[in-house]
Order: sequence, then structure tokens, then C-alpha cells
Amino acid sequence: MEGIVEALREGISIDLMPFSTYLFQKNIPHRIFEDKGCQVLVVSKDTDAQLVKRFYAAWRSGDLEMRENPNARYRFNLEKLFNLRGQNPVCLSLIFLSCLGFVCTYWLPSYEIVSWLTFLPFTFETGQIQYGFFEHQYWRILSPSFLHFGWLHLVFNCLWLWELGGKIERSFGSLVLLAHFFFIAAISNLAQYLWTGPSLFGGMSGVVYGLLGFCWLESRTNPDSSLRLPPVLIWFMLGWLFVCMTGLIEAVGFGAIANSAHVGGLLSGAFLGVVAGFWRRSDPTSQ
Repeated sequence: MEGIVEALREGISIDLMPFSTYLFQKNIPHRIFEDKGCQVLVVSKDTDAQLVKRFYAAWRSGDLEMRENPNARYRFNLEKLFNLRGQNPVCLSLIFLSCLGFVCTYWLPSYEIVSWLTFLPFTFETGQIQYGFFEHQYWRILSPSFLHFGWLHLVFNCLWLWELGGKIERSFGSLVLLAHFFFIAAISNLAQYLWTGPSLFGGMSGVVYGLLGFCWLESRTNPDSSLRLPPVLIWFMLGWLFVCMTGLIEAVGFGAIANSAHVGGLLSGAFLGVVAGFWRRSDPTSQ
């Protein structure tokens, strides 16, 4: 979600949760936060803002039919999903922080904490987002990776992080995975900022593509690699990246995609994969 448009501003006495549920059912990404004693609902596009205003007027007048969406609630069996008996502490920590970032993004009543995690600090004034300056706050190079703007975004990234990051952590160790995260997250977030300028972006997708690039190139340069992935998986991920870069995903209403972060992550991970592959091939004791 690279832009912010104020669609609604109402008093705090109004319960907007049922209306928010309806908007998600209509595939309208949005966020509600408190600002100066009011509830502010923001979206990423002017067209969505107009829809929100029309739906809200119908909701307040009682003309909007609210239906329970059976797919709107997700239940997770974390023990089964993550198989905690074979713990990967760094991978689990990254997943936990991603879930925490999602909570900060969607469920906190104020945007100030989110502003501490974005690449640039921001304020929201008179319906417009105003960006500040980096000012030696170096954690901002990494922290956008933990922000997620939707359930599907979060679940997609966590599943791939567990699959790809878990492979690397089991093969190379926790410290190597942690170092990979620092390097790939920094490159992907910097790439997105340098390409788009001041904007609101986040997600672990750049890191996921970096881990994909690492597994792919490490296994191509090291015949004895334990990181081999099915070719269909690699081509699926690359195909998804291409589709996102065409703008089709944004056109069908799934929000803006941080394509530069994805490409930056893929290239930085591929670089690390080539280095690691040749190193392991030339040093049999490192296998």
C-alpha cells in the first residue's frame, strides 16, 4: 500500500468493526486508526475511497446488507503448522515479529507505532500523509520487513519464510540465516525506497525472494547442495514476480506491490547463493 487516501472520519463512539468486516469482504484494503479524537479510515486509492463513502452512507441508513463471510476468519494450529519439535529459532522469531508487525499495522488505535517501523517516519495531517527524515534511525533499514498490510500478505510470507528459511537454517545454522536476513532485508528495503522515493511499504516478501534466490543459486553452483527446490516452485515464484511487475495484481484490487523490494531481495539472495555454492563446493569440510 504505497499511498494513503482518507476515506472516512467519524467519532470514536461509532463501532466501525462490522463496516470494516464488510469492506474486507468486498476486497477493499484499508486501515482504521485514531487521530485527534476521531476514527480515521484510510485506503490506498481514490476509487476505493469513493466506494467506502458510498457503502458507509448505505450502512448508516440501514440499506446495506451485512453478511457473515465464512472465509473471513482463519484458525491456525501453530504446533502443526510449524512442527515445533524441529525448532528453527531464527526462522520462528522472524515469523513472530512479522505477526507482531501485522498487529501493529491493523489493530493498534494510533499510527505512531507504525511510523516508528516504516522506512521514513510519517504523520497524517488534513487527510494527507507527510513524511519525515531518516535521521540516523538505522533500524528503519530492516523494520519495514515486519509490516504487513493484509492477512494473505502475512500468511503467504510466513509460509514461504518457514519453508525456505527453515531449509537454510538447518543447513547453514541460525547465525547464517540471521546474517542473510540483515543483508537481504536491507538491500530490498533500500531498493524500494530508491525506486519509489518516500512511500509507505512493508512486508517480508523481499526477504522471501532473497531466500529463494539463495536456495536456487546455491544449489546450481554446488552439486551436493541440500537446498534443492522443485523447478516448478522456482518458476511459480518467478512467474508471480513477473505478474506483479506488470501491474495486473494492482489492477484487480489487491493493492500496490513493492516490486523493487522483490527484485532487490532476489538479486541479493542470488549473489549470496553463488558465493556460498562455490565456497561449499571448494571446501568439502563445510558440507
